[in-house]
Amino acid sequence: MKKVNDITLRKYLENVGIELNDGVDSATVPLMVDYGDGGKPVAIAIYHTNEDGSAVCGGETPQGMSLSVGGIDREGIMETSKSTIEQALGSEETKNLLIFPCISRYLMLSPNSDDELNQVIDMIDGRIPYSMAYAGGEICPVKDGSGKYYNRIHNYTFVSCALN
Repeated sequence: MKKVNDITLRKYLENVGIELNDGVDSATVPLMVDYGDGGKPVAIAIYHTNEDGSAVCGGETPQGMSLSVGGIDREGIMETSKSTIEQALGSEETKNLLIFPCISRYLMLSPNSDDELNQVIDMIDGRIPYSMAYAGGEICPVKDGSGKYYNRIHNYTFVSCALN
């Protein structure tokens, strides 16, 4: 992403009170991107900031989209994983789980980065087989205003696939 409102992303973020360091900022500032197609906004991460004030982001940032700065905290991370696992375990049809949280969640929990993983382990408590691995950009279809689906890259998510 090069510019927002004709200024660099770095300058835009500074104007809203957020200062980025040069280099990797992957877990610090969720950007909520609205593609202007009637679909729900998508959260993407800033993977790297460049000397010229631009940034490499975790998803598409085409010209003409709009964005806002989101927030993520420990409480939100722990609650979303808890509610997702509760929903999966609440179905008698769930016999196995594949779980892929975004690595940004792990980083945001530092210095207690294993808290989300430990919560999942405690909740499943040997009841069903599961596999959990961190991902760095999760793909999920998003429906636009006309009902057409587009695959979009998301960050900061907790993805679970229940198998029967």
